[in-house]
Amino acid sequence: MQNVCVLRLKDKPDLCIEVDALLPEKLSGMNAREIENVKIQYGKLLVDAGEFFDIEGKVNGTLVFEGDLTRVKRIGFGMREGEIIVKGNAGMYVGAFMRGGRIVIEGNAGRFAAIGMIGGEVVVKGDCGDYAGAAYRGSTGMAGGRLIIEGRCGDEAGANMCGGELIVGREAGAFLGAGMTGGVIRAKTGRRVGAGMINGQIFLDEAKDIDEVLPPGFIYEGEEEINGVKYAVFTGDKAEKKSNGKIFIKIL
Repeated sequence: MQNVCVLRLKDKPDLCIEVDALLPEKLSGMNAREIENVKIQYGKLLVDAGEFFDIEGKVNGTLVFEGDLTRVKRIGFGMREGEIIVKGNAGMYVGAFMRGGRIVIEGNAGRFAAIGMIGGEVVVKGDCGDYAGAAYRGSTGMAGGRLIIEGRCGDEAGANMCGGELIVGREAGAFLGAGMTGGVIRAKTGRRVGAGMINGQIFLDEAKDIDEVLPPGFIYEGEEEINGVKYAVFTGDKAEKKSNGKIFIKIL
């Protein structure tokens, strides 16, 4: 494929590999032989990328990772431009602290996908682990960009999110949008959604048991129609001072 570099994992490693050195902007213009000599983290060791990947092509904007990458961490970590395609499952921290570009994972993604994301787009075709679009403890989550999870996601997705957009195609785990201060989240349903929320918006399309879905600190404000769809609107979390978060639950 023209303008595409393919990195094919030889075998599933015994320990996790960290590949934040393998970004489109860092490898731009490099050929396969040059990329083979780029150092990546394997446990406590720095090793050549060629020890774990068969590499073909030249980087001119797009990287393609192939194989069972569940033990390959930090794909697209801090990425600023270009495109990464993962033909399989991705490990932890895919798209973390991303600033631009686009990442597509054709399988599932591990925990901490797109945490601290500032810009760009991450698309997960399968399911995603805990803390998607969230934050390290004591810091802020997504501030911009878009994270699309076509399947389910684990607990605390969008936790401490302050901007950007998180879309979950199916069910979310517990504490979706917990501590949220900005941004927009869309999902089918979840448990204890928006706990500790101060600002931002969460849309739920298939929430049925309100007592299970919402924490007790949310107040029903009435109905609102948006783009022809009617929602029940709740504000909160009133357990927090000066909270102005909104949760929109589609009226079925």
